[in-house]
Amino acid sequence: LVPAGSISTSVTLAAVSDLLDEDNETITLGINVGVNATNVSTPKTVTITDNDAIPDVTLSAGSNLNMAETGGTKNITVTLSAVAGRDVTVTLSRSGTAKENKDYTLSSSTIVIPEGSLSSFVLLTAMGDVLDEIDQETVIIDINTVTNAQEKDGFQQQIVVIQDDDPPPTVTLTVGDPSMDEDVGVTVTFVTVTLNVASGQDVTVNMAKSGTAKDDIDY
Repeated sequence: LVPAGSISTSVTLAAVSDLLDEDNETITLGINVGVNATNVSTPKTVTITDNDAIPDVTLSAGSNLNMAETGGTKNITVTLSAVAGRDVTVTLSRSGTAKENKDYTLSSSTIVIPEGSLSSFVLLTAMGDVLDEIDQETVIIDINTVTNAQEKDGFQQQIVVIQDDDPPPTVTLTVGDPSMDEDVGVTVTFVTVTLNVASGQDVTVNMAKSGTAKDDIDY
């Protein structure tokens, strides 16, 4: 209300402080209806500048970083140091000796923590097979990028170990022809080693030799 005889009046516009890191916000003010005057004003915009600290992000795969090859799962969780007033997006990178989509799957490489929440997670799942492999394969998960927050201490990494649960294959030895003529040294027979199942790693077999024939003299 502008009293008769006056040319102006004021009201107070005050920002309300909070603890949420959020985008700068705007208030647009304009005259809706003027009584006993003609509105010639244009809308005015006031910007509330956020002054809250950006939250830190930490990455966790739990207290036990070992995972069974068959049926093993882990929640890969990102947690904020404080609730944010906007969505926080974290992308993950993967490395290690285990191969993605062969030894494990990750439900998503992007984690979104919704506005007002403290944490969110994706699921890491081991993929069982029947191959005897290296006893321990690693999945190394790092934070790649963070939007609307910052990586705590600039470095977060989790190393999950997939424990192989397949027994080593058995080896059998066969000889093609157990009788071999001495004639001119051209008669050969094949000595073969065979696994009962394929292995996920190289198998080395050391041969033991004995008998009355002498190595490099008779054969």
